[in-house]
Amino acid sequence: MRGGAGAPWLVHLRDKERVFFLPGIRYPQKALSSVRGEGFRLRGLAILLLVSGLTRPGFTIGEESTTRIDKTLYPVVSDSIRFWLPPSVIEERRWIEGETESDLLMTVIIPDRLNSETAMDLGGLLSHHAGVVLRRTGGPGSSSFVSIRGATAQQVLILLNGKRLNTAQGGSVDLSSLSPEAVSRIEVYREANSARWDSESIGGVLNIVTTRADEERFRLRTLGGSYGMRSLSLGGSIGNETGIRFGTDYRTSDESFPFADPRREGERRRINGDYRVGTFSTTLERAVGDGGRFTLYGSASSDDRGAPGPIEFPTPEARLSDRRLFFQGEIADTAGSTDLALSTSFHRLDRRYRNPDPVLWADDHHLNSCMSVSLEGERAMVDRGDLEFGMSHERDFLSSTTDGLQDRGKTSGYVRMGLYLTGREENRGLESSISPGLRLESVEGYDAQLFPFLSSRLSFFEDQMVLRGSFGKKYRVPSFDELFWPLSSGAQGNPDLRPERSTGWEFSGTLYLLNGRVRLQNVYYRRDLVDLIEWTPGARGIWRPHNVGLARDEGIEFGGAFAGEPAPFLPPVSLEITHSIIRATNEGDDPLTHGMRLVRRPGSISSGRLEMTPLELLTFGVSWSRVGRRYLTNTNTKWIEGYHVLDLHMAFRLWGGARSYFSINNLWDKNYYDMDEYPVPGRILTIAFEFEVS
Repeated sequence: MRGGAGAPWLVHLRDKERVFFLPGIRYPQKALSSVRGEGFRLRGLAILLLVSGLTRPGFTIGEESTTRIDKTLYPVVSDSIRFWLPPSVIEERRWIEGETESDLLMTVIIPDRLNSETAMDLGGLLSHHAGVVLRRTGGPGSSSFVSIRGATAQQVLILLNGKRLNTAQGGSVDLSSLSPEAVSRIEVYREANSARWDSESIGGVLNIVTTRADEERFRLRTLGGSYGMRSLSLGGSIGNETGIRFGTDYRTSDESFPFADPRREGERRRINGDYRVGTFSTTLERAVGDGGRFTLYGSASSDDRGAPGPIEFPTPEARLSDRRLFFQGEIADTAGSTDLALSTSFHRLDRRYRNPDPVLWADDHHLNSCMSVSLEGERAMVDRGDLEFGMSHERDFLSSTTDGLQDRGKTSGYVRMGLYLTGREENRGLESSISPGLRLESVEGYDAQLFPFLSSRLSFFEDQMVLRGSFGKKYRVPSFDELFWPLSSGAQGNPDLRPERSTGWEFSGTLYLLNGRVRLQNVYYRRDLVDLIEWTPGARGIWRPHNVGLARDEGIEFGGAFAGEPAPFLPPVSLEITHSIIRATNEGDDPLTHGMRLVRRPGSISSGRLEMTPLELLTFGVSWSRVGRRYLTNTNTKWIEGYHVLDLHMAFRLWGGARSYFSINNLWDKNYYDMDEYPVPGRILTIAFEFEVS
């Protein structure tokens, strides 16, 4: 659950197990009932983060610390999460990737400052995780869109503190316009089969959670790199009972680079890819009464960049500018038997596109606004489960020179029941739960829909083996661009589009070996899609969206990770390897396309990451990613070749809170494309310096 005052960093010692409850999260009564106090003080507590959002084994020995642990060191999740301390503290060590009492499989990503590229682009945090692909129009900081398991960017629901960022006009969210400075964590649900989430989350959920304001800390960071990349960020917070946090950053790049065009001999140069992005955010938090908390968050950003266009039809003088405002207020009460959170938000995106070219002349202006209000609650049910419920109303407004004046309202409500079927004490480590749920949604212009959801969790041997399964139905109504885009620049909308509908399943098994040092995971998922919306070229080369009668998207994900010391004489390492096999096919009645792969969806995604600390002052990391072939036509006659990229990263601790970071991205200087007609630059070098006071 979002919001709520939450408990301070409570630590409970039980059978050599420390349980950390994180602030800002409301927990089920079952979790809170296990806590007997909060006065523990630990010596030598040190936990680093394992790469890719896993907790890393820690080896830094610090002074006496209280239970109010630095929250930037831990992945915060929806319910309680358990960490096992290093062998110097107890005999067992264990890390868990988003492993909670929740029935849904999730990944928690913590901002990785080891890779200095992430200071330029929030999307850089996502590029080495199972099933996740970042689609960029250029290098770090260029327009970027996330795809989960091959889904389109419009199908992935992007949330900021639980509030939707997807506009009703285009549906997708450009992650490059969001500041990485204020991000505490990113929660990734690759198959969001839960009544809590908007039904438009056909392709998964990405929830960006900003840093809280309940600690005193200041950080200054500067970066420089290839192609004129530069950034400067400053963030800090003050206060205790009333906390105030602020953050600001500025990022810029020339983004002019050579590239090889596969259709022509010789080398060409990409121009008009420059950008200048500035952001500011602030958070105010205050405790209210006994168990209540008021939170106010606001952010503003200004984004001016070139729009280079596809390499076949370049636009060397086109410019794109975005002005974004986001405000959110929430008041939560966790003192009574029922936890309640009332929140409201306002999101405004002002976009202007200009192209002075006489042939492709354009001067488009789009003003998107979205207002929402929601009420959510949770009530414990006599130690045997909990009941979640909520209702919300959203209204989108659009004033556009292309789509005209449009507005759309959505009212929704959900109820979800979590039932604990067995308990540890009674079943010697066996624990199971099942969570049925219903979500009712009514979108203006479309019939009201009722969606069922079901998820379950079964664990053995005190969470050494965890099995999960989930099922859900969802749909996505067409965006305004898909419906109303006028005939221009080779594209046209389709007012006859029907909503996409999806029925999804996910089954996963996770096994922990060697006292938790090794984690193995296998996931199978399947989505049956009806009336999938795809843009394809038609008569006279005009691109139009249309509904695919039936499509199937299924795959298998394999993952393995190790955290610890490979041998007594070797330094501690953390290693993660993932591989996804994706088969997304057209199952419609057209004999020409039946069985063909869906466009722009890779057949496989792989990633690997290794991090080690050979010296006390030095951390070294290597990351690798591979994306398979993606087809561009419904008949699979044209495609983008796959690619693999290797990156190197190093971090040095200079003195006190001062650190330096060095990265080489695309070490082998590969020529590749994340998106058709949009090349990515070759080898990129970045160096960053950071100074932190707490």
